[in-house]
Amino acid sequence: IIKPKSDSQKVTIFVHGAGGDRREGFLRVPFLLKAGYNVILFDLPNHGLSNNNGKGVSYGFREAKGFQVILDFAAKRYE
Repeated sequence: IIKPKSDSQKVTIFVHGAGGDRREGFLRVPFLLKAGYNVILFDLPNHGLSNNNGKGVSYGFREAKGFQVILDFAAKRYE
């Protein structure tokens, strides 16, 4: 999580496209921080810099589960 200087409850989650990774989101971070957003950058399972124990890319099923984990985390931490 990258946090703005203020104590904001706003959050945005950056999700990369197929074949990408969370580092693509760094291009947008300065704009989002200036707007007062906390920024969550993550890699979907077995994409980018993450690991999925060799289960492979599913382009849907496993990725949806990974995204749900991030949504649940954000829902508990932010209004």
